[in-house]
Amino acid sequence: MTEIDKSTRLAAPYVNAGNDVVLSLVPAGVRRILDVGCGGGDNARHLRATHPGVEIVGLTHSEEEVEIARPYLDAIHVVDLDRGLSDAALEAWGAPFDLLLFSHVLENLIDPLATLRRCLTRLQPGGYAVIAVPNVLEWRTRMKFLRGHFVYTEHGILDRAHMRFFTYETASTELVAPIEGLALLDQRPRGALPLGPLRRIGAGRPLWSALDRAGLRRRPNLFSRETAILARWGGGS
Repeated sequence: MTEIDKSTRLAAPYVNAGNDVVLSLVPAGVRRILDVGCGGGDNARHLRATHPGVEIVGLTHSEEEVEIARPYLDAIHVVDLDRGLSDAALEAWGAPFDLLLFSHVLENLIDPLATLRRCLTRLQPGGYAVIAVPNVLEWRTRMKFLRGHFVYTEHGILDRAHMRFFTYETASTELVAPIEGLALLDQRPRGALPLGPLRRIGAGRPLWSALDRAGLRRRPNLFSRETAILARWGGGS
């Protein structure tokens, strides 16, 4: 069933190849997923392939995305998360979920923590939340700041739609630690070192891949372009 609230403002469709670091954090055995900010359904498409039988409900802010994402979702709802989520809206999503997925959506909200808390009321105790946000202190953005440039863009870390900014270090302290009952299980960076011409040498792939892994392990707040978090919900007040 598809529910469309005509009163919500339209947003441009968000379509990509799916987020592999986010998908890698989804635990085996989850049966029912709420994909908050589902975009064109790219993560849902991959989840259906890797988790057979999974049921996925999507939330989007764009009616255009409804048509794009519909084949990969069991239900989809158009909502404006910044306007708050009523009890009726939460109940319309159906039975409680095993996992909440927030892939690059919370940074677009005025009060991401409030939205996260409301969505957690629809998560089973013992269920999981996977959250991905960009790291504003990735080395490319630092270089822009050092040169005195702070210009919003149409896409990326400085996307003009971003309302809140996080780093690798603050993502968990801002989005997990303040919520009673939500426990951090894992956090993974994704990014790359500034290796320049080395990346154009095909035979150099094993070397630069190893350097990327080492750099992300030692200095994730410098080299990660985004971070993904896995947390477990034990219930809370």
